[in-house]
Amino acid sequence: MTVVVVGPQSLDELQGWITSRFGKISFKELENPEGEVETLIKCAAQDMPAFVHGKQVPKYTPAFSSKLQNQQWPVLVTIKPLRSMRKSTLNFPMPPTRHMLRRSPTHLISHLLGHEGSGSSFSLLQTAGLLSSLSAGCRIIAPDQTVFQLNLGLTEQGEKEWKMVVALLLEHCRLISEEKDLQRHWDESRILSEIQFNNSSPKQAYSFAPTLAQLVVSRGTKLSLSADGLMEKKIPIIDDVVSCLTPENCFIERCSEGAWNNMEAAKHFASGFGKKTEKWYNIDYYLSVVD
Repeated sequence: MTVVVVGPQSLDELQGWITSRFGKISFKELENPEGEVETLIKCAAQDMPAFVHGKQVPKYTPAFSSKLQNQQWPVLVTIKPLRSMRKSTLNFPMPPTRHMLRRSPTHLISHLLGHEGSGSSFSLLQTAGLLSSLSAGCRIIAPDQTVFQLNLGLTEQGEKEWKMVVALLLEHCRLISEEKDLQRHWDESRILSEIQFNNSSPKQAYSFAPTLAQLVVSRGTKLSLSADGLMEKKIPIIDDVVSCLTPENCFIERCSEGAWNNMEAAKHFASGFGKKTEKWYNIDYYLSVVD
C-alpha cells in the first residue's frame, strides 16, 4: 500500500497524521468471495503481476495476442457508437516499457507517429480530407505488457477510405523501423518535454495525490514527478518496440454508424468471427478479419 497526503502543513505534521492513521493497517485478502463481482476482483488481483520500482520486470504476458484468433491478425473490432462519431484505432501489443523511465521508446515513437507538421502522415491525410485528428501513445502501461495505439478521427471521406488510411500509417511504421539515425528526433522530443515540464502549472491536490501514489510505486520517489518530463540525452533502444508495429501484430477498432451498418449487412464470417457480446458489459461487437 502507498499513501500520499498533500496539504499545507509541515512534513513532520503530515507524517504524524499518516503514521497514526495508516501504520496499523494490514493486508487482508478476500478469502471467500460471495458474488460474481467479488470473484472477478479476486481473480484480477491474483492475475496482475506485482511490480515495484527497482525490482525485476515481470515476464511479457500479453492480454491481446494473434494466437487468440489462430494467427489471423490484423483483425477488426467494430462497435456501434452511442453518439455520432467516426473513430478508428490501431492497437499494437508489445513488451512492458513501464520500467524504461527516462529513455522510453514509446515516447519517441509517439513523437514520430503523432507529428502534425509539414510532411507528416497527419498533414498528408488531413490535406487529402481523410483525417480530422490523430494522436499516438500508450493505451495500456502495465507491469507485464504495453499496448500502443494510434487514435484516428476520420472525416466522412476518410470513413469510406479507412483501409487506405490504415495502410499509409502502417507504411509510416515500416519507415521508422528502417531509419538508422533517430537521435535528432529524440533530442527534439526530449527538449519539448523538458520545456513542458518546466512550465507546467501546479495541479489540484485532489487529483495530484492519487496519481502520485501510483507513480511512487512504479517509478520510485526520486523520479515520480520528473520521469515523463526530464529525459536522458542518450536515445533509447527502440528495436523491440518498432518490431511490434506491424499488421501481423495489430488489432483495429472502428466505431461509427457506417462501420456498424457494414457489419450488419455482411453475410459470411470466418470461423470464430462474427457478432459477439462482451461478457462483463454486455456490449455487442463484431470481430472480423481484415482483408
